[in-house]
Amino acid sequence: MEFWSADEEFDSEGVEDRFARRVRSEREARGLSQADLAKLLSTKGVRAHPTTVGKIESRDGDRPRSIRLDEAAAISAVFGIPLDDLVGRPQRFDRQAAIDRVRVAAIQTLQSIASAVEPLGQAIQALKIDPENSDHLAELNKQDLDSVEVGPIFQRAVLMGVSRRRLAEKLDSISEVIGEIGGYATMDEELVTAQFRELTSRTDGAGTRRLGVDDNPS
Repeated sequence: MEFWSADEEFDSEGVEDRFARRVRSEREARGLSQADLAKLLSTKGVRAHPTTVGKIESRDGDRPRSIRLDEAAAISAVFGIPLDDLVGRPQRFDRQAAIDRVRVAAIQTLQSIASAVEPLGQAIQALKIDPENSDHLAELNKQDLDSVEVGPIFQRAVLMGVSRRRLAEKLDSISEVIGEIGGYATMDEELVTAQFRELTSRTDGAGTRRLGVDDNPS
């Protein structure tokens, strides 16, 4: 079954062109090759080869290959994008909505980081090492490193504890930047303007264009 028939009220070729461009755009955005997408389509019950994906994405020629309904549905499922969105006309860019998504993503990222490092922190804490006690470390340095008390096992534990402290410092810096990114979404307008002016004062017009702050998408 073809996805669109020639007797549709709308221009089927135009719809398929939009669908093809969107498929290629979404595939490339995910870093997938045509072979990768073909394998994913196979998991959705559609037998596909890299050439199949190539023909779906390519609308060149007088008689481009028709896109089947099962292929379109499988692609929609693989990308997690409603079929209507894949075939619809591009909507006006909503920057405020995009900003809100960034804020939510920043919160989720911070939560993910905390959850990801928690098991590591608990495991290192179980080593019963206090790398913050510099006096204790200095005293250990005076002892025979070949002794049982300060042998390789203990040394590994101390090094792990010290590295955990370094990790915590770096994570604090990363979390601060992520929080800053998400914080701009709800920051007071006057403060936003002040920070924006400070930013643009350090760049010329070309610099702000590279930042994408002076465009007006439609």
